[in-house]
Amino acid sequence: FRDKLTIAINSALLLELLHAQNIIANNINDEQLYINKNLDIQIVDLSLASKVSTIHKKIPDTHLDSQWLPTMSPEFSGRMNRAVDKQADLYSLGATLFKVFTGRYPFEYKDDMEMVHAHIAKVPHLAHHFNNEIPEQISTILSKLLKKNPEKRYKTAQGLAEDFKRCLSVLNTDNSIDLFPIGQR
Repeated sequence: FRDKLTIAINSALLLELLHAQNIIANNINDEQLYINKNLDIQIVDLSLASKVSTIHKKIPDTHLDSQWLPTMSPEFSGRMNRAVDKQADLYSLGATLFKVFTGRYPFEYKDDMEMVHAHIAKVPHLAHHFNNEIPEQISTILSKLLKKNPEKRYKTAQGLAEDFKRCLSVLNTDNSIDLFPIGQR
């Protein structure tokens, strides 16, 4: 479990580095991330990435390839009339980390339109619903990342990393993770 928290921290810190350079990944998923034996993370595919200044209100439907659907943010669907920004990356990272912690994506449908609809309108089960060994605090963090409204998600990947770091620190000290207010940093 500590390894999964380390992966979450390192993924958030890597995303923060991209965002600091005004780069939006436009849909992080587990196939894009390379994790080495030291649990360092690299992004191996930034083919959908764009500079913040070049982002348009809607991504054309041609980008909605089935491989991107399990981690697609609601705004990336082009059906929300919202700009794709850093919060969209946080959503897709949340869906990716959901799989890291649970072994599955928050939504799993065979039908593409059903998957798009789920990201736009359905609230996913909490992560500990799929794996009762996941502390409620981790479920709460993942749930915040997967909010439909971008303003209710984390403001920065750095803030996300700080919450995961706190979880790891408490786990290393107390061998459990108690609830604490998230998104404070």
